[in-house]
Amino acid sequence: MNLDAEGSVKKALKLFTADSEEYIRTIKILKDLAVTGFSELDEDDAIGRKLCELNIAGFVPEGAATYGLKLLVASSMRESGLIPSVQSLRVVILHILSQRLLA
Repeated sequence: MNLDAEGSVKKALKLFTADSEEYIRTIKILKDLAVTGFSELDEDDAIGRKLCELNIAGFVPEGAATYGLKLLVASSMRESGLIPSVQSLRVVILHILSQRLLA
């Protein structure tokens, strides 16, 4: 997998106009991925699919055997959603989101 983590996250944030509903949802999903390592989504979610295409996250369907997933979704209503493609991406996401908040 070729992953330009910083470039991929920045590209995801440029997909939508700032302050649009999609942009705000993208920020929430990225924040969930960074903070908890899981974002509860349906498999057909358009933003989730785009984050998978950008190699930011991977979709885990309900019932999948994924190490540690039960701990991540303990506070969630469902067990399907996105997990970061690599754990180090969580730090990259936090860094980029914090830069945007401080700008």
